[in-house]
Amino acid sequence: MNTAQRIDTKREIATLLSQRDWVDIDLVLSEHGLPTTDDWRGDNLYQYVIAMIREATDPTLLELHAYVTGGVITVKPGAEPWRAGELRLFMSHLATHQKFVSDVGIYVQGYGVSAFVAHVSIDASEEWQTVIETALVTSDAMVVFLHDGFKESNWCDQEVGFAMARRIPVLPLNIDLNPYGFMGKLQAELCAGMAAPQIGDKIVQWLIRTPSAQAAMTDGLVKAFEGVYSYDRAREVYGKLIQLRSYTPAQLQRLDAATRNNDQVKDANLSGTSIPELVQVLIRECGGIPVVRSEPDPWASSEPPF
Repeated sequence: MNTAQRIDTKREIATLLSQRDWVDIDLVLSEHGLPTTDDWRGDNLYQYVIAMIREATDPTLLELHAYVTGGVITVKPGAEPWRAGELRLFMSHLATHQKFVSDVGIYVQGYGVSAFVAHVSIDASEEWQTVIETALVTSDAMVVFLHDGFKESNWCDQEVGFAMARRIPVLPLNIDLNPYGFMGKLQAELCAGMAAPQIGDKIVQWLIRTPSAQAAMTDGLVKAFEGVYSYDRAREVYGKLIQLRSYTPAQLQRLDAATRNNDQVKDANLSGTSIPELVQVLIRECGGIPVVRSEPDPWASSEPPF
């Protein structure tokens, strides 16, 4: 497995196994040759499982994953319905509102979010239920479009229940309906009468401020910044980038490279300051080393002075 697959597998194991009691968790771990401890001082069972499986080999992780999931869903490497390097967002919705939800998905895509909209994201030749199950297993977060009739849909309820069991972030969007059941404890966004871009921006802002989504969101925004197609898009994506403050050295290097390789970034400005200059400030504030560039002196000569 690659790094991303190991992370996803560990998250799924910890989410499902942490729903059991201490005795059962230790039994399952020990039977798979993994460590246990009676001197755990962490906060919760999820963290305990993560700590115990941290050094597990790929075969052990796959065997344990098959056990805790019951072998019901198998995700083949590369089969996930997502664009690489972006946050993976499952959009739960009624089929009658597919076009509207798809428009929201197109908006968030501009900020590095790969949105799964059932039947739009599925090729005609693919078995739709299998693809939906795969998307549910591998998504980073879920938004729920609460239109009238959502509560009567068994499929939608199952999607939300699956996401909440995995303990991924879930955002209810109150369009015609208040959150209910297990969703009732979640803070909903009031979206009645809003256009797709307005709702899309609410989703992006939620992902930016949600700690468990920030790592994937940061990577997605960096990718979006690298590929902006206009000065306006450069300004808009930069406005989201500065709301995040946890960047890896590689991500900061990619941001710097975008200011040189993408003309729509290189030549853009914001309130009289060039976007490349602002990016250098961001790099410095986030612990990176800003690149000092100097323009060549047209009067400079390689000839020695007389």
